[in-house]
Amino acid sequence: MDAPAPPTPDLERIDALVTLLADDDPRVGETIAQHLKDIGAAALPALEDAAASTNPLLGERARHLVGDLKRDAALEAIRALGAREPVSLEEGLLLISRLDDPDLDASACSARLDRMAEDLMLRLDPGDGVDALVAGLARYLHDDQGFSGNTDDYYNEGNSYLHTLLSTRKGIPISLACLYVLLAERLHLPFFGVGMPGHFLVRYDDGHDVRILDPYGRGRILDREGCAALLRGLGLAFDERYLAAVGARYILERTLKNLIAVFAHTDRTEALALHEAALQALRGAA
Repeated sequence: MDAPAPPTPDLERIDALVTLLADDDPRVGETIAQHLKDIGAAALPALEDAAASTNPLLGERARHLVGDLKRDAALEAIRALGAREPVSLEEGLLLISRLDDPDLDASACSARLDRMAEDLMLRLDPGDGVDALVAGLARYLHDDQGFSGNTDDYYNEGNSYLHTLLSTRKGIPISLACLYVLLAERLHLPFFGVGMPGHFLVRYDDGHDVRILDPYGRGRILDREGCAALLRGLGLAFDERYLAAVGARYILERTLKNLIAVFAHTDRTEALALHEAALQALRGAA
């Protein structure tokens, strides 16, 4: 038996509620906003029209609600993503970006990565050997494309979002590592994230040759002592297990934890609650 069709939204009621958003009484505005949030995505077309209103109060409240509803949709998409296996790193990162920019054109970000991978395909030849391959990828990203660590504003939340990284070309170790991994996936190259405490790295591992790269250090290759030195600088002891490859789910959780730490430190309670909800959604928590 087919599932029952979802109820048709009452468009007249939605239009009436949207009109009431312009009420001067803030208590009325809050009540109406909650009703519209309860309606959900069906209210978006009317709210998007109202966002362009010449009435400044209506426009402001409508724009705020549009953002809230789109972020709620991103949270639900993150929950659905977390329930799947395997988890898509790129899809997850773009959903996290939608928490920052609800109107994000995710397809444009993916297309940018596609073009970069096409450029790399013309530049890299696996037949040249592992070291040439690794160096070629690093040279393309850091010298040709200008991606680098944001040493001037390390704790800016934009460093953690994929869409901002692609725009500013500034990031932190984990976001730069994700760039390596996403391009490598397109080229079917064995690059993986390495969740070393305090400093995310990348691992090239074809089953025979292994290289550990530091994307924040412009793709330099690190030996065991180099990794240990990074950890000593953070007051941590080296453990060989820190160099194991990690999966997409781990990377997405760590990205969200980084953002949560930034928002907690800056007392941005609304953004903090949103990203905490995203982490719980990814984990499948209610």
